[in-house]
Amino acid sequence: KLESLKSLSLTNCNLTSIPEGVFRLVSLEKLDLNNNRLTSIPESIAQLKKLTNLNLAHNNISEVHEYVWQMGCLRELFLSYN
Repeated sequence: KLESLKSLSLTNCNLTSIPEGVFRLVSLEKLDLNNNRLTSIPESIAQLKKLTNLNLAHNNISEVHEYVWQMGCLRELFLSYN
């Protein structure tokens, strides 16, 4: 179990979606998904209540839904080059 994991980097992994297991990492504060092939941000991202830093730069995301903006702890959101 990785329940106490605070930072996860999955950069340059050619991901087209965020692996479901990521949403069970309840202590996660920083998630780096830079330079993949993601096209959307799933609503499940809101389960990461302690997330303060989310890097989604260099993907194929065209829309950011309201649930992302309502994440209470999120302080840094990187969306450049989408």
